[in-house]
Amino acid sequence: MSHPSPEQTTETLLNHPVVEWYQIFFEQAADGIFIANAERDCIAVNQQGYEMLGYTHEEILNLSVRDLVLPDELARHPQLLVDLHAGKTILGEYCMRCKDGRFLPVEISARKLSNGNFLA
Repeated sequence: MSHPSPEQTTETLLNHPVVEWYQIFFEQAADGIFIANAERDCIAVNQQGYEMLGYTHEEILNLSVRDLVLPDELARHPQLLVDLHAGKTILGEYCMRCKDGRFLPVEISARKLSNGNFLA
């Protein structure tokens, strides 16, 4: 198997807009990626994210974090939202609600983005 030369790699990167690369990384990530706004509404979710919970892309964009993460989970960690709003990265195990009513244990790493949205 031959590997591309550094020149070929650079040429490939330069011939594709950066936004296109980020879109590819987002859509094809092995992990679910969720972006929520300040009101905690889901504003972007990649395919892995919505499929692992059994939703369609359109369905999940009509939900909020409150619909997906059990209230008890958030109540167990009152400092969580304070830390998140302070710009800290939080990491923990939580149960997310699937479309069929099941609860899926997941590990979540989340942080506030520079535009005020949240990435998990």
